[in-house]
Amino acid sequence: MERKIRVGIIAYELSALRGGPKFSFLVADQLQKAGFEVAMACVHHNKEFLKTKFPFIEDFKIYSSKWTFLKNKMNNLSAFWNHAPAVFKMCRDFKPDVVIETGGVITSLFVPMLFGIPTSHYCHYPASAYNLDYLNLQPLHKKIYQKFVKGLEIFFARRITKIMSNSNFTKRMAKSYWGADATVVNPPTDTSLFLPKNKENIILCVGFYNQIYNFDKLVEEFRKLKAADYDLYVVGPTYEQDKNRAQEHYNYLKEKYRDKNIHWLANINFKELLDLYGRARFFWHPNWAHFGNVIVESQSAGCVTLSFGRDSGPGEIIIDGKTGFVVDTHEEIRKKTDEIAGNAELLSTMSQSAIENARRFDIKKFREKLSALILGVVKA
Repeated sequence: MERKIRVGIIAYELSALRGGPKFSFLVADQLQKAGFEVAMACVHHNKEFLKTKFPFIEDFKIYSSKWTFLKNKMNNLSAFWNHAPAVFKMCRDFKPDVVIETGGVITSLFVPMLFGIPTSHYCHYPASAYNLDYLNLQPLHKKIYQKFVKGLEIFFARRITKIMSNSNFTKRMAKSYWGADATVVNPPTDTSLFLPKNKENIILCVGFYNQIYNFDKLVEEFRKLKAADYDLYVVGPTYEQDKNRAQEHYNYLKEKYRDKNIHWLANINFKELLDLYGRARFFWHPNWAHFGNVIVESQSAGCVTLSFGRDSGPGEIIIDGKTGFVVDTHEEIRKKTDEIAGNAELLSTMSQSAIENARRFDIKKFREKLSALILGVVKA
C-alpha cells in the first residue's frame, strides 16, 4: 500500500481561541480530509480546550516545546529558538515530505531546511512589518534589531519552496518587504456552518477586546442611529496571551456603557456565536484586516457587512454597495446603516448577495487549492 504524503505544520500557539490556532487546525483538518497524513509542531498547545469550541477539529499528533526562553522578547528570534526543539522532533520522528509554517514566524523553517525537507510559508503578514511600521519611534537598539530581523526574513523568504498569502494585500506586502512572490490562498470559511436565520434588528461585532478596535467610537455612533430599535452585540474572547489586558478592557467597556440595547459578551460558546451571526441584520467591523475571516463568516450568515480596510482584506471580500460597504470613518458606518435599515427589500437583496459572495471562500475550494500547491511543493 502506497504511503500517504506527510505534511508537517508549524504553528506557534495552539492553546487560545483566536485566528492563528483556528487557522492552523483548519489547515490540518482540510489536509487530512484531502488524504494527507498530518502532524503539528508548536510552542504551546491545549488541543482539548479548542476541541470544546471547534468540535470539527480532528485528532492530530502534536509536538510541543516543554520549556521556553525569552518567549516575549526579540519576537522572531525567540519564536524560532522556542519552536526549534518541537520542530526538530517532528522532522526527525514524523519525517514529513513537506513542512508548512502557518504561525507567522518564517525563521522557524530553518529546521526543516536543515533536514532538506521542502518548505512552504503561509504569510498572514510579514512579521517584521509590524514593527518596521513604527521604526522611527523606536530607540536605536530596536531599530538595529528590526532591520536585522527583516534581513533574516528576506534570507528565508527567497529560499522557501513556496510562499502562500492570505490575500492580495498580503501578497503585495510580501513583495514589498521581501522581494518574494506569493500565491494567494484565501483562508477557509465553512459556509455550511455560518447560516442565516430569521433576521432581527441586531448589529453584531466580533473581535478581540483590544483598544485597537475602537469600541468606544463604535458605541458613540450606535447611539446616534436613527434606527433606534436595534441592539448592538459585541463578542470577543478575554483569554488571550496577555489575559489581563483583554479582561481589563472588557470590564472597562461593560462598566462604561450600560445601555440596555448594548450587550458585551465574552467567551461565548460556538453555537451561541453561530446563532448571533444567523439572527443579525448588520455586521460592523471597526478595523482593517490583512484578510478578515469574520467578514466572510458574517456574509455567509447573510449579514450586511460594513468594515474598514478599503485597500486590504475587507476590500477584497466585500462587494461595496452590493454585499455591504467598505468605509473610512466610524461615522460612515452609522450613516450607511441608517440609509438601508428601513428598506426591507434592499436589506433582503444585499443579504442574499452576501451569502452568494461568501461561497468564493468556502472551505472546499481552499482544500482543493492548498492540496494542489502542496503536491507541487513535494514534486518540486
